[in-house]
Amino acid sequence: MAEAEGGGYDFDVSARPKSTPLRSFIGESQFPKGRGGVLQMLSETRPGNSTQVVNMSPFIPKLPFFSGDEPVPKTECTFVEWRYEVKCLISEPDIHEHYLLQAIRRSVRGTARRLLIPLGENATVTDILEKLDAMFGDVSTHGMIMQEFFNAIQRVDENVTSFACRLETLLQTAIENGHMSPQSKNDLLRHKFWTSLNSETLKGQTRHKYDTLSDFNSLFREIRTVEKEISLTTEGADMDNIGVEAEALDRISQKSNLFCCGPYRGW
Repeated sequence: MAEAEGGGYDFDVSARPKSTPLRSFIGESQFPKGRGGVLQMLSETRPGNSTQVVNMSPFIPKLPFFSGDEPVPKTECTFVEWRYEVKCLISEPDIHEHYLLQAIRRSVRGTARRLLIPLGENATVTDILEKLDAMFGDVSTHGMIMQEFFNAIQRVDENVTSFACRLETLLQTAIENGHMSPQSKNDLLRHKFWTSLNSETLKGQTRHKYDTLSDFNSLFREIRTVEKEISLTTEGADMDNIGVEAEALDRISQKSNLFCCGPYRGW
């Protein structure tokens, strides 16, 4: 096996047993380590022989776009969402920091991108996160976060999923800032979520679930089910009302046609 142009490897396919995996034939040491965790392999068969060229290139992960603009453009995400994606990639042992830096630079736009310029070309992932967190991170104190949490109620145009997500995001912010222990999250979230539902019908039909289920996720799933049932029942009633109104209008229309075009026409 010889090194080919462009960083690939030339080898004779017939020189290895058919049952031998490609990685085993080339050898583990020939595969680059810490280069994104994924290898893109392109094969070519040269005319006249069985030689195959395998080109291996690093995989650069893709992050959602973020600029820090308000309101958030449709093609972008919030800073909380963007930072979460970056931290997930940081926890991947196969992704080298060099390629993570490239992914970050490709994902930031506008104001966020301009903020990276003073950091210089040798800035690390930690440098970038600290800079952007200072500019776009949550600056609420523990008192401010908890006040917003306890004052929150479900809006009229907000389904239970969106409301639960809003409450949990507030508590998670408090946990990440060291203002609250993760162990107290379940009970606090479970109580606040159910008591702040805006539908008395929904609360009435799920009260027994609230009294018996101690796990927030289990309670939330049951409430979602009941919300869906109520929604389907309401939609069915609305369709019945539309049908009754249509029949009434049709009868009025028939009487009107009879009066205008019947034997009394011309009076």
